Amino acid sequence: MNPVAATRTAWRAVAQAIPVPACEVEIICSDTDEHRRRVEQRETDLPSFVPPTWDEVCSRVYEPWHGHHIVIDTAARTLEQALADIRGRLVL
Repeated sequence: MNPVAATRTAWRAVAQAIPVPACEVEIICSDTDEHRRRVEQRETDLPSFVPPTWDEVCSRVYEPWHGHHIVIDTAARTLEQALADIRGRLVL
């Protein structure tokens, strides 16, 4: 998750420094009810990780993306469908 431009810029710099191609993918869930359900029902297998609450998710700082990137809306898609879409749209 890279909600602010500074982290996205840093990851692009890492790719340039190595150098390797980079492709940015923004994952969204346009269905608010489904997004909330996913947040509230999220399970984790990491003992020390406490998932954020819905209020915490809604109050996070989020800066819009600028420049070329792929947007994947997961609202009505399975994981497999979203991955297939990403793979089909990669341009490296």
